[in-house]
Amino acid sequence: HLDPTELKGKDLVCWCAPLPCHADVLLELANPSIPFKEV
Repeated sequence: HLDPTELKGKDLVCWCAPLPCHADVLLELANPSIPFKEV
């Protein structure tokens, strides 16, 4: 399993642009702008 923090600071690219992309989700997991709170 991938540890999202391993992607921190990396550039991710794919062919989805300019549409929303799975790389956007991975980048948010690696570099959260808002601390994640489990419910």
